[in-house]
Formats: sequence, structure tokens, C-alpha cells
Amino acid sequence: MRSAPQPEVKYRGRGACHIEFGGGLVGKVDADFLSGPAPVAPFVAPSAELAREKAEFATARRRRWFSG
Repeated sequence: MRSAPQPEVKYRGRGACHIEFGGGLVGKVDADFLSGPAPVAPFVAPSAELAREKAEFATARRRRWFSG
């Protein structure tokens, strides 16, 4: 008995969440739920650099979702 070919996995169980702290600072949690024996979600300390990253991410998503 042979098993059927498995479909390519598109969801890898990873995600990120930006967290606004005020004063122009943004932190981030990078979560990975599936690649290891237990979920991990390290916290990246708030910074102005992450605030820029969050703004760029939002701009890219709006463009992708709402532009033609």
C-alpha cells in the first residue's frame, strides 16, 4: 500500500505581531508554533527601527490587498 503524495505545506506555523508602546516605539513577537518540540515566541524590545518596519509592512499589505 502506497500513500498518496502529500500536498505542499503553505502554513508553517509562524507569525509576527507588532506591539505599539507609544513614543514612536514598537516591539515585536516572532512566534513559531510548529518547527520545534514546543512553541516559541521571543520578544524583540521596542525601538524606532521596529516602528519603521511596522509602517512598511502596513503599507505593503494595503498595496497588496487594495490595489488592483
